Amino acid sequence: MEERVRILNTAELPAQLDTIDQPILDRLAARRQEAALTRRLVLVAAFASLGGGILASTAMPEPAIAASSFSPLVPDGPLACCASADSRG
Repeated sequence: MEERVRILNTAELPAQLDTIDQPILDRLAARRQEAALTRRLVLVAAFASLGGGILASTAMPEPAIAASSFSPLVPDGPLACCASADSRG
């Protein structure tokens, strides 16, 4: 077995292998570049979102207030969803 491996190591490779391998290596390089570009774009989008949130929070002069319920069947309050589920009363 070792002799066969030695023979394969000394044998010359056919020229067609380069024509097969090169497009695959080119696609791999393109995908790596796209992945790096995607990471940069996500980072820029995250910073833009963070900056927009900070800007929006400083632009609002009054604190946020919870909206009232649209349904007349649900009482207004922070625990309204839990109050209807309580079976004790």
